[in-house]
Amino acid sequence: MTKNENNVIEFKSLKKITSGDAGFRDLAVTCVCLANTQGGKIVIGIDDKTKVPPQEQVVTDEIINNSINRLRSLCFNVGIVAGDIETHENGGQFFSIIIQPSLKSIATTSDGKIYLRIGDQCQAARRRRI
Repeated sequence: MTKNENNVIEFKSLKKITSGDAGFRDLAVTCVCLANTQGGKIVIGIDDKTKVPPQEQVVTDEIINNSINRLRSLCFNVGIVAGDIETHENGGQFFSIIIQPSLKSIATTSDGKIYLRIGDQCQAARRRRI
């Protein structure tokens, strides 16, 4: 696995999905921007600053299923696939969410906003870009 975020890989702490609705809304933006470019992967459980999961971190199937279901309700025209639970060499667990590219339609958040991936950042699309 790459150690740095780029145009197709994003790292997010597990706290992002356990902190409530704001975390999921932020992840939905990431899903949409990846889908509107070439797709990609969101690694949940590894913060982009530390590059490793906390040693005691445990990921359950319930966490994954709830995350995927919540994200699907916050994104339209986004193919979201859950990866397997993985264990880092330090014993901490993490998982990936695979985002398929949206080839025949424009992906949006549930509130109708469009985002694009530019480098390792998600940016709101302006009408003239569409």
